[in-house]
Amino acid sequence: MLTIHDGEALPRAFHPSLRELIKLRVSQLRSNYDGPMEEIVCFYVVEAGDGQEQVTEALGFSPLQNLVDGTTFGDPGFEPSFEWISCHGLWFELVFILTDDGFGHILFVPNDPGTEFDLHSLCLEYACRCSN
Repeated sequence: MLTIHDGEALPRAFHPSLRELIKLRVSQLRSNYDGPMEEIVCFYVVEAGDGQEQVTEALGFSPLQNLVDGTTFGDPGFEPSFEWISCHGLWFELVFILTDDGFGHILFVPNDPGTEFDLHSLCLEYACRCSN
């Protein structure tokens, strides 16, 4: 699990499409906010082999659990806590706004069958149609 506080410092090993997507998000945020990026957003990238424990530890909560009512993905009436989800082919992007001032987490999840099963299933179920 990678945590990125400054969208300018992206590891070279990132897939080019993910690097461009993060650069786009930083540019969009910079158009409305001129302070340090870590004051408004933190980016997270799920890596091969990451399970729910790593994701929950990094975010401070599980994306598989509703932060208000405690229901879990698969429970009747479950609604995810992200503000929105989008599929970008190889990557899902989940945005969680956590505070009234707009601070949020952006979680990138590989659209790959090797991704942790429940997290990948959540993304597949809630994202718009996606093609690789």
